[in-house]
Amino acid sequence: RALVPSPLTPPEAVVRQQLDAFQKDDIETVYELASPMNQAATGPWPQFNKMVRSPPFDTLIKHSHSSILMTMRVSTTPSLQQWSCLVRVYPRPGSFPKEFLWELSKCGENAGHLSGCWMVDGVVPA
Repeated sequence: RALVPSPLTPPEAVVRQQLDAFQKDDIETVYELASPMNQAATGPWPQFNKMVRSPPFDTLIKHSHSSILMTMRVSTTPSLQQWSCLVRVYPRPGSFPKEFLWELSKCGENAGHLSGCWMVDGVVPA
């Protein structure tokens, strides 16, 4: 089951939970950890599911293992807190790795139960 978002959950834990969900082909959890902005941009669940099962994201599904290589707090202003990390993913044992950039932000006060929680705004090939 997915990590329950909390303002106390660090962004790296959210990324690790999403990576674990990708590895287990648990795309519902991947979607739940996406920010409201991300969900609005990628469309409803069926569209999101189709998108992550297509290149380049399909290499994340059932990947062999992954590592967070580098993290960076992009902004520290109280109204906009952003965080990014570079992740190396090995699709299958012995395969060449792929790198992705995870981008997260803290949800604002109008995000209901997600207010103050780190959520994934996007994942892009690096």
